[in-house]
Parts: sequence; structure tokens; C-alpha cells
Amino acid sequence: MITIQPLAPLPIEEVKRLSLENRDVDSFLTALRAHGFNQVDCIRALRETSSMSLGKAKEIVHYSKTWADLRESSEALHEALYQAALADGWVDVSAEHAEHMVKTGT
Repeated sequence: MITIQPLAPLPIEEVKRLSLENRDVDSFLTALRAHGFNQVDCIRALRETSSMSLGKAKEIVHYSKTWADLRESSEALHEALYQAALADGWVDVSAEHAEHMVKTGT
């Protein structure tokens, strides 16, 4: 038997209902945030209610109006984590690739 895990803090059925009620993505994300969802929860909800890839869902949440107030701090956290991983040898990128990542923000 397959058990569907709830999306914190709402069951998947409620998330799907919100998805149908809020036709545009920002309205959906705003509704989720109002129900206590964080950014990771919103990414998961997008993936659960569509055929969206993880990368696309992360991009949509990151650049949404709903989460604009946390965009700068999220970017700083991602950069700090990347730099820590790079310094600890967890990430191995060429100088050319690293330069491209800095220029494009990817």
C-alpha cells in the first residue's frame, strides 16, 4: 500500500485544492505561505501538483513575488553553503565553470 506523505502543514488533497483554486503560481505560493509553508515546502508542493522539475520549482519559488522578501538572504545562504562546500573539497569545479556560475548566478 502506498502512503502519501502530507505536505507540511497541509495534507496533499488540500494542497491540490489550493492549486486548482489559485490558477497563477504566485497566488498558489501566497496561499501556501499563508498556511505556514516555507520555501522548501512550496517547492515540494509545486512538484507534487505539476510535472515540474526540481530546478524549475526552485527557480519559480526563488523569483516569486511571494518570497521576494527572503530572496537576498536565500542567495547569501546558498553562496555561503557553496563556498563552504568548495573550501571543504565537496565541490570540484574548474575555474572556467566557476566564473560562468558567478556571472550567471547559477
